[in-house]
Parts: sequence; structure tokens; C-alpha cells
Amino acid sequence: MPKYAIVITSDAKFLPGVNAMLNAVKYYGMDSDGSLEVFLIHTFPDNGYIQRAKVAFGSFFRPVNLTQYYEECRPEYWNAQFKHSKSSMKYARWWYPVDKLENYDALCVLDADRIITSNFTRWFDMIARSDMIGLAANDWSEAMWFNYNDKRAMLKNPPLYSNPYFITGKRAKELFPLIPEYAEHPNEYHPDYTGRGEPPYTTGDMHPVNLTLLQTGMIKDLMPLPATQWVLVETTHVKLVERIISGKKHIALHKNGDILHTIHRRYWGQRMCERLMNGHTEAGFDNGVNNTKLIWDFYKFFNTELYLKIDWKWGEFPEIPKNKFR
Repeated sequence: MPKYAIVITSDAKFLPGVNAMLNAVKYYGMDSDGSLEVFLIHTFPDNGYIQRAKVAFGSFFRPVNLTQYYEECRPEYWNAQFKHSKSSMKYARWWYPVDKLENYDALCVLDADRIITSNFTRWFDMIARSDMIGLAANDWSEAMWFNYNDKRAMLKNPPLYSNPYFITGKRAKELFPLIPEYAEHPNEYHPDYTGRGEPPYTTGDMHPVNLTLLQTGMIKDLMPLPATQWVLVETTHVKLVERIISGKKHIALHKNGDILHTIHRRYWGQRMCERLMNGHTEAGFDNGVNNTKLIWDFYKFFNTELYLKIDWKWGEFPEIPKNKFR
């Protein structure tokens, strides 16, 4: 039997996203054949959630305490400054597969603020058999993934998103250590950056991920994933719908359209929904309201009606603003 893994890092503020993903994995049957494990590298407080999750998702749930991981595998980084930096959480998603998951046939790194809306285990099969690398192409980039260089990789919107990141365990061991290295020492790897605006020298993931693929030559092994199905950062250019397939709820681009696999960003809180319910045209406004409401309903469903329920502190969907175009 193949061994597949989803890797997520999260603190407690992303609990609605993590809980929704765990429920979705079970709801869509991604764990049905026992090949998939979900590794949650976390700093959740000892409030009982992890124990409850072990009961609800024990067949595939693998919690990893962030502190224990660093103390065991990366003690040289676990100083007072690093413990309280954003880097400690971000880098764990790249280092943990290197240290622990080399023998897995395929891995997928996901942000904790995603929502899973379909069974995408066939993509693990594809990556394992082909040894390709799967990343979503960035529709907003000025450079295409098959024709760009280091400077274009450092633009505001580089050609590839940082996740979902599909890769084999052996290839991850070679590639993933470079991502934190590029993030920490950007000037060593692209000293002649002359892109527009200030260079994004941060510990974020998108630019280092693009650079690692370019500078290692592994860009030739890229399998670009359609951004709409895997990221969907744009909420006003399409009108999403709910589709029932084999008795399960999915989100699709239209009533007969492709279903989405994951959706990026934090849609579960009222402030985010209120911010996204805008648009520069009447169609954009209507789509934004429709899509935000649909994604909100899915998050609420995955958190309050399935196997492991959590308190939904936001209550009802925020009030829809008056349509400024009417």
C-alpha cells in the first residue's frame, strides 16, 4: 500500500480551518483505503481538542507538537528568538517532511486557512507514479511558469503559488531544506533583483518556493495545477455553486462545472467575509456575496455538523450590504 501525507502547521487561531479540513478528509473518504495520513504540526493549548481529534480521526490523524519536534530534530534553531518568530511555524512545514517523511510516496503541504471541498487523493497517485512536482499556476503573474527567471520569481505575484505543494518524500528531502534557506538569505540568491517596488524580502513562502524550483533545475519536472481548482483567491469573477456528487456536497464553478479541490484564505470569520463582499461592478458584487456565503456555509457545515464539532463563535453570516449598483 502506498503512503501519502498531508502536512499542515497551525496555531490555535486557525482551529476552524484545521478542524474543517480534518472533517472534510473523512467526509470525502480520502482516508478510506488507509493510505493517507494528516500531520498537524501545532501549538494548540492543552484544552482537549487534540485528544478529541485523535478519537474522531484516529485512523489518519497525526498530531505533532511544534516544541517537541524542534527539540528532537532541530534543537540548533530552538532558541528564545526563534521560538517566538513566525519562522518557527512556517519552516516546520518544510523541515518536518525532510526529517520524518522521506519514505512517503507522495506529500501535500497545505496552509491551515484552506478548505478542502473534494477528494483529491488521485493527485497523490499521479505524483507518486510520475515523480513530478505539483504546484498551482498563478493566474495573476506577469510571467508564466515555463518561461521566467530569478528576477521574475521575485515579482509581487510570482508564477507559482507555494501550496498545495505535491511532491514525493525523497524529492522533498532534497528540495525542502532550501526554502527556509532562500527565505532567510535572499540577497545571496538574487542580489540583482530589480523588480517593481520594494523586493519582498520576507520569510513568506511564495518567492522562496519559486526560487528553489528555478535554481535547482526542478522546474522542468513541474506539473502545473489549475489555480481556480486549487487556490481560488479571486472571489468576484466567477459565481460558485453547490453540487451534490455521490451524496456529498461539493463546490463547483457552475452547475455542470469542475469541482474545486481546495480554496485558499480565511473565509470563516465575519470580518473577512464583510471585506470580500465587495466588487467594482454589479456582477462582481453579486458574485462576491454569493461566493462568500457559499464558502461560509461550507466552513460552518464542516465545523458544526460532522464528526468533530467545535463552537462556531461567529453566529450567522454577516449582514449583506446594500447593493451600491442598484
